[in-house]
Amino acid sequence: MHLTKHIVAIVVAVIVALTVLSCNNDTCNEGTRALLKTGLYRAGTTTTLTVDSLSVYGAGAPGDTMVVDTSAVSQFRLPLRPNVTECKFIVDYCAKAYTDIHDEITINYEPIPYFVSHECGAMFYFRINNVSYTTAIIDSVAVTDSLITNIDKVSMQIFLRTE
Repeated sequence: MHLTKHIVAIVVAVIVALTVLSCNNDTCNEGTRALLKTGLYRAGTTTTLTVDSLSVYGAGAPGDTMVVDTSAVSQFRLPLRPNVTECKFIVDYCAKAYTDIHDEITINYEPIPYFVSHECGAMFYFRINNVSYTTAIIDSVAVTDSLITNIDKVSMQIFLRTE
């Protein structure tokens, strides 16, 4: 009878261990980077605008990092740095009609540390306080959600003059 109790205890311990291990897969399946998803729109409308050639890079970022360098773009993501409270981006319009024209967008924000999970660790959310911009082609900028998380949604709209 004493041996039966040990066998039952070992079986229970193995079942518990397997259950715990199966629940903890030690992989992180969540996106742990909060990026500011930005959409382009025709000024005065809610119509999405596809720009035929656009480059966006971070001014003052290490190496002035290129964020977007593509053709046919209507949305892009801007990385915000957690060690500063302001980022500036240069938007170059590469289309023939806009040769040598660019705008600057400056985003003032607050980095917010956020613990995701044991497997994924921590990440930063960002709360946008203010956005300023030049108006070479940009008509206006609207922040539709000031809290930037890892949820995939447009949080900033850039309205461009097209005429």
